[in-house]
Amino acid sequence: MSRVALVTGTSSGMGLSTAVLIAQSGFNVVATMRDIAKSGPLEAKANEAGVKLDMRRLDVQDDNSVNACVGEWAVLPADTSVP
Repeated sequence: MSRVALVTGTSSGMGLSTAVLIAQSGFNVVATMRDIAKSGPLEAKANEAGVKLDMRRLDVQDDNSVNACVGEWAVLPADTSVP
């Protein structure tokens, strides 16, 4: 079974570093941020580290955003790798 981690605040700082580090540890990472247009630094760091991340929009202060993101993520089969 694959291990999946959902990491918030991944457009910069600790969230960005955490997402890449967890992916390097073998987890399939769902990397979330409020503004997906700001994913450039995360994409660059992931490419540099040789890892793939599933990047999604998520604003943890917006119930509709949370429901949409978690609803998409929760339907993934447990044994399916997240690209």
